[in-house]
Amino acid sequence: MLARTNGFDFTLAAYDDHHRPGRRLAPLEKERVMLEQIKAFLMDEEGASAVEYGLIIGLIAVAIVVVLGLLGTGLNGLFTSANDALDGTP
Repeated sequence: MLARTNGFDFTLAAYDDHHRPGRRLAPLEKERVMLEQIKAFLMDEEGASAVEYGLIIGLIAVAIVVVLGLLGTGLNGLFTSANDALDGTP
């Protein structure tokens, strides 16, 4: 079974495609197959969208931390003034 993604073969089946039972691959043929796989791997852009989504999630997380930090200071002042107002009541 072949597991191919955009021409890159993660199971090294490309090696098996060139290999016939009872026949050994010449060293230059092994290098050619390996170079083809490296070239296909470098041309593969499938992981790029995952990286972009990761960057977007990271920026959203930073924005949430900043907003909560700013709101936290304002909320602290609000609760402090409410606490001070309630301290005088029996």
